[in-house]
Formats: sequence, structure tokens, C-alpha cells
Amino acid sequence: FTSVGALLSSGINAEYGGTKHPGLQWQSWGPISGMRCTQILESADSHTWDDNYLCEPLGSPYKFSWSSAGPIAGKSCIQWLETADPHTWDDNYLCADSMLPQREPRFPQDFWFYNSGFPRTGYNCIHIREGADPNSWDNNFFCWRHEVTDPGMRWSSAGPIA
Repeated sequence: FTSVGALLSSGINAEYGGTKHPGLQWQSWGPISGMRCTQILESADSHTWDDNYLCEPLGSPYKFSWSSAGPIAGKSCIQWLETADPHTWDDNYLCADSMLPQREPRFPQDFWFYNSGFPRTGYNCIHIREGADPNSWDNNFFCWRHEVTDPGMRWSSAGPIA
């Protein structure tokens, strides 16, 4: 397991999970020269959050933006929530334009097997079913993340698919 801090500070040439690190860097004392930086600010938190920045290379496709008042309409966002911090971190989001091209799925990070009914949101799935098995094989799914290219999987419990 690699912490987010170690991943961000590992530099542009670092490898993580078999993919090239996108060059993101974190700085807690102002923006990094020569990079496009987004201020990460929770004004209700008095613990020096006014000088923290997430920076990306100038050629990065992400073009991040920050909101301390909920997700930004029309953008893809992830919540930054620190439940142990009482300073209203429950409404902070890092967002980016939703224009990124899909990438090929990485195994196992982008896949998920679900065995108790319809899977959670954020995944495309194929139904894994064996009708001849009475042991609950009618509610299983093999899934991949929405944001990756469809790997073209199909399932057959009756032999090869022609």
C-alpha cells in the first residue's frame, strides 16, 4: 500500500500499479513554479489550509478545480472527507472536466466481483449465472469501472460463445 502523500511526492517518473504516475505533486506552502496548481482550501479550518496546493504538469489533461461547498455542476468530482476533522470537511470536492478519454482497464484494480444482487453504482457488469447450481449463482456479477473501456466480456454457462 502506498500512501497518497508518498504517491504525490514521488515525482513525475514514478511507477504505480504498472501505470505511469500522472505527475501530481502536493505542496503545503504555496504553488509550485512551472506547474498548474489548485488551491485546496477549507476556510473554516484554522490549521494553515490557506497555502496548500495540488499541482499538475502544465500538459496534464485534468485541469482540477476545488470546491469547499459541494460538487461543481458539470464536472466530475471526488469528495475529500476527513471524518476526524471537525472543520466542515464534509462538503469539499476536487473536480475536473469530464472530457478525459477512456483508458484500458487494469487488472485487478478496475474489476470487481459482486455476489449478492445487483452491483453498486459506478460499474458496468456481466451477469455470471449457472442455472444448474442451486447455491445462489443467480445473483453474481463480474464488473469493471464505468470510466474504462468496455473489455467486451460475455458469459456463457452453456459452452463457448461462437
